[in-house]
Amino acid sequence: TQNYILFLVLEFLDALFLSGTYACCFILGVELVSPNKRVLAGTIICYCFAIGEVITAGVAWLIPSWRTLLLVLYSPLFLFITYYWITPESVRWLLSQKRYKEAQAILLKAAKVNKKEISQTTLEKLTQPMEEEPKEPFLNVFKSKILLLRFINACFCWITCAFLFYGLTLNSVALAGNSYLDFILTSLVEIPAYTLTYLVVDRLGRRWSQSGSFFLTAIACFLFIFVSEEQATLSMSLYLFGKFGATAAFTIIYIISSELFPTPLRHSLMGACSMFGRIGSMVSPQMPLLGALWSPLPLILFSGMAAIAGFLALFFPETLNSKLPDTIDEAVNIGKQKKEAV
Repeated sequence: TQNYILFLVLEFLDALFLSGTYACCFILGVELVSPNKRVLAGTIICYCFAIGEVITAGVAWLIPSWRTLLLVLYSPLFLFITYYWITPESVRWLLSQKRYKEAQAILLKAAKVNKKEISQTTLEKLTQPMEEEPKEPFLNVFKSKILLLRFINACFCWITCAFLFYGLTLNSVALAGNSYLDFILTSLVEIPAYTLTYLVVDRLGRRWSQSGSFFLTAIACFLFIFVSEEQATLSMSLYLFGKFGATAAFTIIYIISSELFPTPLRHSLMGACSMFGRIGSMVSPQMPLLGALWSPLPLILFSGMAAIAGFLALFFPETLNSKLPDTIDEAVNIGKQKKEAV
């Protein structure tokens, strides 16, 4: 592109066709596995995100020309065209759309690949007609005070996650040292964060894990303010701990959001949360400008937002080992069954 208008058009098309891809893949991944494998599926997907960041920084280090860099990074995306034929549709979504024969075919293929057997009786139970959903389910969600408040809470947590994750990632190039290496380090710290999330979230539960990861980021960013530039090792360690917590928080909010909402609306509501989260993505690159006014200000904002989100995360219902809700009523009552049993 040689002019600003065309640049904006291409940026819009890039966001239009690519931004929702990650959420689509994540939802499809968690819907294709059993409840006790949802976190594992999500963790594997997140590993790939971190590896992509490291590859991006490595290629940028080797290729200083941004035009050549874009060609190298974007050319492999043409392989996604093949996904139309090789990626199965979500069985849950097919069932919600009453496309039972297609759902049965995917289940039978999955059983064959995994060398399992599905009896005809089990198959019929799995693909029996689901309870009718209202004709305007999206509007009905907002008629439920409980779901509306959860949605607003989830949106704020998404904004905070994006603000912290991208803010700390982008600001890493301003740290003392090699900018490419600092970016790679802040990307690599995501891998142990994803691993710890996988090990902890099924033990402590989604809600406490989400809150704890926010508070870890808040504490690390707050302490970073009082460390001098001469204490390079300590400052880098605190910064990485902050990115560690932000990464864990972003991972868990994906898991919680995919488990809170009913199947027919899961993608649209999670997409809406992600859309609001982009507010955090848009604000985060402006932090160096605020840092020019007063150097501790970005870290104060990171710490404050993380602390508020950590408190609000405690209001989410616990979805650990809960069945993914297929209806609005099931979504409203999620987490209550365990309390009643106790």
